[in-house]
Amino acid sequence: MAQKAPDTALLLIETLNEFMHPGGAFHAGIQAVARRNGCLANLVELARRARGRLPLIYAPIAFEPTYADIASREGILTGVVQRRALARGSFGARFFQEMAPQPDDLVIEDKRGISVFHGTSLDRLLRARGIRRVALAGFLTNVCVESSARSAYDFGYHVTVIADATAANSVEEQHFAETRTLPYFARVVSTEAFLAAL
Repeated sequence: MAQKAPDTALLLIETLNEFMHPGGAFHAGIQAVARRNGCLANLVELARRARGRLPLIYAPIAFEPTYADIASREGILTGVVQRRALARGSFGARFFQEMAPQPDDLVIEDKRGISVFHGTSLDRLLRARGIRRVALAGFLTNVCVESSARSAYDFGYHVTVIADATAANSVEEQHFAETRTLPYFARVVSTEAFLAAL
């Protein structure tokens, strides 16, 4: 009997050196949360144990080295420009070594906005593979992860956020996202609970 293809995909959002490597521009900012919930180790374990059991889809983000593509934007992208972060081809915009995609993994190369669904091929890719459920992990919890969860919900997917495989810039922001905003759009679970359910 043929094995049924999984209907769930794991979306790994911005698992890049800027967040995960000590030399990354945003690494220090997530440390209060990362030390508390172990998200960096959980992300590595999550990818290792989920690979081969369901599709892993990586969603990096990078901008022109001149930042001409976002120079006029306000909000969080202003900080990207000020820190000279996430420039295409730079160390910070590369995948963290332990989170590098493997040959069977998928990479969404055209992410330029906060939600991984906005302006990308992700929805078409998921539907072509019969994916109805998405699980999200990565950075930042209350920015790209939450925005992607909202989009996925609007697109009709069943959404899970793996909370201890995400981090925000403060414990307060992390707690608020996990307990107040994300439950409107997603089931919020731990790494172990997600892996146990596979």
